[in-house]
Amino acid sequence: MAMAMEFNRRYIFLLVSCLLLQHLATVTSCPTSPACSCDGTDVDCDSLELNVIPTNIPTDTTALSLSQNQISALSVDVFCPFDSLQTLDLSYNHLEVLGEAAFCRLSTIVTLDLSHNSLRDIHESTFDGLSSVQTLRLSYNNLKTLPNGSFSDLAGLKTIDLSHNSLTELPENIFLSSDLNNLDLSYNSLTSFPLSQALPLDKSFASIFNYQLKVDSNRITTFPSSASAHFEYYVWATVTMADNAISCDCELLPFTNMHKAGIYSPFDWPVYLACGSPDWLQGQQIYYLDTAELTCIAPNITSTAQDQDVNVVQGNSTILTCDATGLPNPTIVWTLPNGNTIDSSTEGNTKFTLSETGALNIADTEPADEGRYKCVAENTYGTVAIYHNVTVMKRLISETVDNSTQKTLLSSTQAVTSPVTESEHSIWNSLIPDEAMPITVIVSSMVGSVLIIGASIGGVNLCITKCTAAKITQVVPI
Repeated sequence: MAMAMEFNRRYIFLLVSCLLLQHLATVTSCPTSPACSCDGTDVDCDSLELNVIPTNIPTDTTALSLSQNQISALSVDVFCPFDSLQTLDLSYNHLEVLGEAAFCRLSTIVTLDLSHNSLRDIHESTFDGLSSVQTLRLSYNNLKTLPNGSFSDLAGLKTIDLSHNSLTELPENIFLSSDLNNLDLSYNSLTSFPLSQALPLDKSFASIFNYQLKVDSNRITTFPSSASAHFEYYVWATVTMADNAISCDCELLPFTNMHKAGIYSPFDWPVYLACGSPDWLQGQQIYYLDTAELTCIAPNITSTAQDQDVNVVQGNSTILTCDATGLPNPTIVWTLPNGNTIDSSTEGNTKFTLSETGALNIADTEPADEGRYKCVAENTYGTVAIYHNVTVMKRLISETVDNSTQKTLLSSTQAVTSPVTESEHSIWNSLIPDEAMPITVIVSSMVGSVLIIGASIGGVNLCITKCTAAKITQVVPI
């Protein structure tokens, strides 16, 4: 009986040992195809020209590097088997989109590197469940926006790098982690300082003490009116914002006064902050400015008068000007005849585009584009508006005549306008809004060094325009 029991014990021991060895061989074996390298539970599959994530990676992997491959998408649940994964490196790939719960809600991940990809879109739940992530790298991608709640589950987040993207603004309360102490937003397209998002007033003193914020090389021109209170709260923080274009106006006074009064500021004023506007202060270091130079001016539109009429030939493009000045620099918003608005944040509209000067470009005009266009220039010290009434006219057909008719026509002209600045097509149609008006003749002829363009309209001979010989190449006969 004792021998039988001893045999059973040995049999069970051998069976368990075999099963354990088989399990270890399955879990910890390093992939040979592809030829990854392993060090314990660290797996390195870098630079193997992979298009997808291998399926034979040990499930007990704690650090997985897939950097410098050609991975363009993540399949659903691809990371679910890795319930011990702590470090994941997907940098230098071709990822464009990250979907819902892309990392299978793995609460074990501490470091996630997605830098140097082509990311243009992430889902609001992409990072759901990643409660242990402390470092997230999203730099060198193509992100223009971040959905609300993108990082709401990253409760332990300490460092996030969003530099070298195309972000123009940030959602409110985008960074909820109380442990966040290193935020890099440099080399984006932010136009206003991300105050509530980057310097919230509900952070603990301990987290503020070593807080670092980088907003260098953006397009920041202004600070929100409540910024001075935030800056005083972040008295021990380090904030860098070199290579921006600060508008040096009266709204900057609270910050210059705070610093000159001896209240510590998170900015190293002499080094990092210089004026981007107005022109007469451009490049000057803010710390050394005389506060009397920091003024504010209500907007003024200088380019055109109210209610300007604009005639354009169907199919041609036209530009409606709205040159505005003011301090701070006014924002420009156009309202179209159909009620839609166009401003600097408008994207994907190829017909109506806003230039840097505030002008509205209308491409390939059609009858539906007719109507009243309103331009509003606004800053915190005022608002001003102008209007353009646009008429779109159909193209007209003309005929040429012989030299004798040209001479007769040109000898009895009744009007001469200023030199041309557009093609002959635009000139004719802008002067002839009524398609039914009879046009007997349209001619162009050289008289000395001057090109004369004439017509008989409704039985009246008119010399429509003239230009010097140097501009002949810009005038195309109809």
